[in-house]
Order: sequence, then structure tokens, then C-alpha cells
Amino acid sequence: MARLVPIDSDTWDDMVVSGRVIVAEDDADIVDEPPGDYDVDASAVLNTMRSEER
Repeated sequence: MARLVPIDSDTWDDMVVSGRVIVAEDDADIVDEPPGDYDVDASAVLNTMRSEER
């Protein structure tokens, strides 16, 4: 017989403590950022990646 117990660990907290992720220093929303032009056609890159998977 096995005893079932709830897991007390929180994955997000574990990643922060281990240093795998860094918590943002401000609470700005990404939606507030103005769109940028990075001279990259993301749709074309995605289509290329998808075609290479097949």
C-alpha cells in the first residue's frame, strides 16, 4: 500500500532558487512595449523551420 501525499514543492520557486530563471525586476507589461522592426521575417523563419522538420 502506498501513502499519497500532496507535493509541497512549487516548480517556479524551485527554478528561481536554483538560478535557472531570474525574476523580472519590474512589473512592466510586454503589451506596453512599442513594436520594433528587427529586419527579420519571423513567419518565413517559422515556415523554414517547419519544412525542415518534415
